[in-house]
Amino acid sequence: MDGPYLAAVDIGGTKITVSIANVSGILVKVYLPVQLEGDNLTVPGQVDSLVGYACEQVGIGKDKIYALGVSTCGP
Repeated sequence: MDGPYLAAVDIGGTKITVSIANVSGILVKVYLPVQLEGDNLTVPGQVDSLVGYACEQVGIGKDKIYALGVSTCGP
């Protein structure tokens, strides 16, 4: 699969979704429940791990991600 690779992260109230795409379209979409307990680095840690897992599914390293967009709920 050819790059550039783009990552999209959606941090919702109940789950985090990560998609990896290139010019051909979405290559993988993975999600996991948001960990509701922990410190200020818990959710960012989950995002980092999930982006890494999504990249593994596509067969690339996180260093191949050209851009990453994040959407989140919030007050």
